[in-house]
Amino acid sequence: MLDEGLDSLLTELDKIQRSDSEGEAQRYFEHALTLRTSVTFFRHNRDLCAPGQEVPHALDLIRWESLSNLDPATTARLLKKNYQFLVSMAPLSYEISAIEGETPPHFGPAIPEVNSTWFKLFLYNITGSGPPSLLLPKGERLRRLPECLVGYEKVLVTPWGHDPTVVPLAALFTTVNEALMHSPVFIQAYGWYHDVCIQHIPFPLDNSKKTNHPAVQVLAKHLDLEHTFGFIKLVAFPSADAPGACGLSASEITTGMPQGATSTAKTFIPNECVENASTNADTCTPDNISRNSEEGLDTMTSNQSLSDSSSIPQVVSFDDVSSLVFEKSEGHIPSTIREGMSLPLGTPVVDQWHLLECHYGLPLFDAPLNEEVSGKIISHKLFSPESVQKFNQSNQILVRELRDFIGANKAQGICPDVQQKGGCREGASSLPLPTVPLLFSTGNLSTWEGT
Repeated sequence: MLDEGLDSLLTELDKIQRSDSEGEAQRYFEHALTLRTSVTFFRHNRDLCAPGQEVPHALDLIRWESLSNLDPATTARLLKKNYQFLVSMAPLSYEISAIEGETPPHFGPAIPEVNSTWFKLFLYNITGSGPPSLLLPKGERLRRLPECLVGYEKVLVTPWGHDPTVVPLAALFTTVNEALMHSPVFIQAYGWYHDVCIQHIPFPLDNSKKTNHPAVQVLAKHLDLEHTFGFIKLVAFPSADAPGACGLSASEITTGMPQGATSTAKTFIPNECVENASTNADTCTPDNISRNSEEGLDTMTSNQSLSDSSSIPQVVSFDDVSSLVFEKSEGHIPSTIREGMSLPLGTPVVDQWHLLECHYGLPLFDAPLNEEVSGKIISHKLFSPESVQKFNQSNQILVRELRDFIGANKAQGICPDVQQKGGCREGASSLPLPTVPLLFSTGNLSTWEGT
C-alpha cells in the first residue's frame, strides 16, 4: 500500500475501539490499533528527519510475500531504488525469508539466519543463558531425552522454518519423531503447567533495573544494540515445587501418566495441550522507510495449572523482583539470604530468568512495548547518517560472526556463492541445516550423543 492510500487505511483503523473486542478477537484488535500507531509514527514525522532534511519521510506498507517471487537481484534493486530505510515488524515469522543483499539499511533481521533457530543458539552460546535446548538434524530419531529436559512438563517444539508450538512433554516423542522425517527440529524447555513468566526489554537499552540482568549485559557487549532497535525476550518458569507442578520422570514420559497410575487417574494433558505460539504474517515497507510487517508473536500463553490451589500470572514483571537484588549496595545478595526472601508463590528471582530470543524491528503485538521502542528511535536519533553508518558496520560484523558460528557447528549448506551474490533467498529451506545434534545446557553448547 503506497503512502497516498494510507489516509483511507488510517480512517478505517480509527473506527476500531478496544471496547469492541473480547475473547480471542482482542489480540487482533490490539494489533490493528498498534499498527495505526506505528503508521502514524513513521509517516511524515519530522522528529525522524536528519539535520538539514526538509521533507519528512513518506511511508509505504508492503507485504513481503508479494515480492518474494521476484528474482532476488530484482527485488534488491527495486528496494534500493525506491526506499531509504527498511523496517521489519517484530518478531517476523520463521516462515518468512528475511531480506538479504544490497538493500537500503534494514532495521530487522540482517540475513535469513538471524530469523532462525541458529540465531537463538548463537545468543545462548555468547551469553551462557537460555532454557535447556536441543537441536536435532533431519532424519534423527529421538529415543530418549537429555537429563536437562526430563523435569519439565512443557516444551517449545520448532520444526525447521516454522514457528514454535507448545507441546506437553508426554506427547514429545510422537510429535518430534514425526517432524524429524521432514526437517530438523528444535526443542526447548518451557516450564510446567503453570503459566510462564515473560519480560520484554526494548533496545537501545537504558539504565533501568531490568537491563542489569547478566545475559542482557553480556549481549550488549557482543551485539550493537545502540544503533538499531527491537527487544530482548526473557523467560522464567515458576518453581517445580509450586502446588500443581510435578515433573514427569523419564519412565513416565512415554505414557504421559505418573508411575503406578491407571487410566482412571487424573490426566496430565489438557485438551488444549498443543498451542500455537505465533500468528501468520503480513509484511510492510516505507517510501523512504520500508517495513516488513508481521503480526508478532503474542506473549506466549501456556496452559492453565492443573492445580486449583494457586494461579501464577502469565506475565510477571522483571521489575517486581529485580529490586530485591540490584538495589543492594553490594550489588549481590548471597543465596542463603535470597532464599529467605518473601516472594509471591512461583515468582522467579533474577538469576532464574533466561534469555529466550532477541528480535530486531518494531513490535506490533504489545502497545506499551511499541511505544517504548518508538521513543528510543527518536531519542537515539537512529535514522541519522552517523547512526546508520555505525549500524551498517555492526551488521556486517554480526553477519560474519553468525555465519562463522554456524559453520563451526558443522552446518550443511553454507554456500560462498550465495553469501557473495546477495539478494533474497527463497524461504527457510535455504538456511544452513544442522548435521549433528546440538545441546545447550547449564550455559554450554555441545554436541549431543544421546539419540
